[in-house]
Amino acid sequence: MDIAYIGTSAPIGAIWKSLSGKLQNYSKTNYPLKMEQMPLRDLEMIRFSLDDVAANSEVQQIARQFIASALADIIIEHLEPRIIWHIINQDYVQYTSSDRAKIFILTQKKLHKSLSSSVNEKDNMLRRNRVLYALLEYFADNDTLILEGFINFRLRPYLEQLRKYTDNALQELLLSREKEEFTKLLQYFYQLQSNKVPCIHVVFQKDGQFKLYDKDENSLQKLWDAKTQKLKSVGISMDDMLLSVLIKMAPSKLVIHNKGNVSKDLLELLNRIFKDRIVICNSCKLCTQN
Repeated sequence: MDIAYIGTSAPIGAIWKSLSGKLQNYSKTNYPLKMEQMPLRDLEMIRFSLDDVAANSEVQQIARQFIASALADIIIEHLEPRIIWHIINQDYVQYTSSDRAKIFILTQKKLHKSLSSSVNEKDNMLRRNRVLYALLEYFADNDTLILEGFINFRLRPYLEQLRKYTDNALQELLLSREKEEFTKLLQYFYQLQSNKVPCIHVVFQKDGQFKLYDKDENSLQKLWDAKTQKLKSVGISMDDMLLSVLIKMAPSKLVIHNKGNVSKDLLELLNRIFKDRIVICNSCKLCTQN
């Protein structure tokens, strides 16, 4: 007795292999469920069937639940990358092929970034459950399923969930590009300064504040106050004020003390601007006194 037909216009090899593996485990504890390929026009079809003797309504229901669960895994594990790529090519036609490839890679990283993350694990489970419930609902009234049509018309909430990931990936790409352009601009301003001081020490403190010293470890607090007076009045952040002062003073050598107290973003930006002129210190007199 035929239970279900699954069709696809894509190469069926990976789907067949995955279903075959799952079917072996299923048949060990349930009535044997047969699976065979049957090409139909431009589609590749898979037919699932049970022996007529075993095919009562309860056995049929269990078999369909297995097929739905197996297909949910296949959609998430095997077809999802293809679906994401289709979404990106459909939604971001104004971007270059290189940018779309970067969006795809970022999306994949966001989807699978950490199996140990409870938030990410919960989201992955939610995606699979959405697909599974849609499949169970479909098989309650139908026995023939064409994967491409089912995904496009029955899995719209799932597709919208994937779109949130691609949108976040696009924003991350654009933000990264803005940071890169901003860094290049700061590097340009730094290179324009001709009167470079020999050395500046920046000592970062646990409370987020910092102190500046010259090459002889004399305090530059008065100079700092003079250069940042106007900046403070317009509400510029401490990190931005530090960048502004350092670029204007253009030290030939920049020594960072207490690296652990520096934000990751600021330290990365300083490294990009000053490159080989930057030195990290964590164990000198200035480090221990502040």
